[in-house]
Amino acid sequence: MSLRKFGAALTLGFLAATMQLSCTKKTDSSNDGAKFVGTWSGTSSCGGASSFVLNAGSDGNKVTNSGTAGSGACLKNVTLTYTANGNNLVLPSQTFTDNCGLSYTMSGSGTLSGNVLTITQTATGGVNATCVFTGTK
Repeated sequence: MSLRKFGAALTLGFLAATMQLSCTKKTDSSNDGAKFVGTWSGTSSCGGASSFVLNAGSDGNKVTNSGTAGSGACLKNVTLTYTANGNNLVLPSQTFTDNCGLSYTMSGSGTLSGNVLTITQTATGGVNATCVFTGTK
């Protein structure tokens, strides 16, 4: 094999290896949710509790918050699941039914700026409200 053919074969082999590596699926091993886990103390525009507890979720990007749907005899415990991405949280629409059959849909978002967490949650259905929580760990 001539030096020219060897160089061309080597270049093609390198390109094929590079293309194979660049097409390999990467696993998401980020742990963005960790910075949100804990008890946050602050204020809510809807009154009530002055703390907001976020727990570790099913993977490093998930965090959960325990809450309730309904009131009185209809009260039902629910778990909201957020997805963390960098300093942002997203609460995709999640629908719950209380113990009296009323449906509630929750959605929202949050941002961590320095050590201040701001979370906005919107509820529709059995109740229509938007609440904003701002707090620190």
